[in-house]
Amino acid sequence: MLPLLVVQNSFAQDDDYYDWTESATIDINTSGIGTNGNELNDFPLLIRINGGNQPSADFWNEADANGIDIRFALTSNTSVHFRYGIEEWNTVNEEAYIGVK
Repeated sequence: MLPLLVVQNSFAQDDDYYDWTESATIDINTSGIGTNGNELNDFPLLIRINGGNQPSADFWNEADANGIDIRFALTSNTSVHFRYGIEEWNTVNEEAYIGVK
């Protein structure tokens, strides 16, 4: 499992997300995809956020209206950031699709 950290805050210029006020951990289970215990490197990952798995109870009200304050980092070293692209951010239906690499 690779623990990934989702953070949100209005201060996007921070280099280390350790001090950000809101965060959640995403555990990525790779046991069922045929990696045979090998690491996945440079692998694109689709993160789906909806009412059933949102990082916090008030996520859609806390996050920026278009999701620009979302960030992804390692939980073990919050200064290691992941590139990401928001494919869809829908506050009405409370759904987001974010590609992380």
